[in-house]
Amino acid sequence: MKVLKRSLKGAGAIALLVMLSGCATSALWTDGSVSFHEPYPPSRLALFDVPEKGDVLALYDELSPGRDNPRRRACLLLENSDRIKSVKKPKFVNVAATNGVIAIPLYAQAADVPAGIGVYARTNSTGNRVTIFRDDLRWHDDFDLPAYRCWITSAKRVTLTPLTVVLDITIIGGYLYARGFAESGSHLTVPL
Repeated sequence: MKVLKRSLKGAGAIALLVMLSGCATSALWTDGSVSFHEPYPPSRLALFDVPEKGDVLALYDELSPGRDNPRRRACLLLENSDRIKSVKKPKFVNVAATNGVIAIPLYAQAADVPAGIGVYARTNSTGNRVTIFRDDLRWHDDFDLPAYRCWITSAKRVTLTPLTVVLDITIIGGYLYARGFAESGSHLTVPL
């Protein structure tokens, strides 16, 4: 009976240690190595008015994890604003969607904007945030170009989690075994 109680206490201690500490598992999920798809500097941003949708199409260069060369992306800013704010992948449209739409001129500073222009946009210093104006009135909130997590990072973590849990259990089990061996008063002799 004492052996059973001791075994249950030991199993409980191991489970508690794995859930609370989990050195390898914790490191896997908190190491900060999340990869992002983000606008490539310079993003070669171009904006287009899409009046039939009441939206603005953004065309820009994106750099993806594991790729050396940027790729051209296009998405509707208003339609994707909640996804972009939530750091989720936007719904992209075909780059050819820019055919037949009206280009929106971009300016870095208010002083650069010619008088009487209808629709225009101003960008921040990095070119990743735009403010769109219609007849000199701010049309909507500022829009950020999409930056979102790479699914490969999450897939790697999910795949590696069982291995790190086994590693954690092995480390904790080794520690508990060594502690139990030391408390038992036994001596280890190594033959030479």
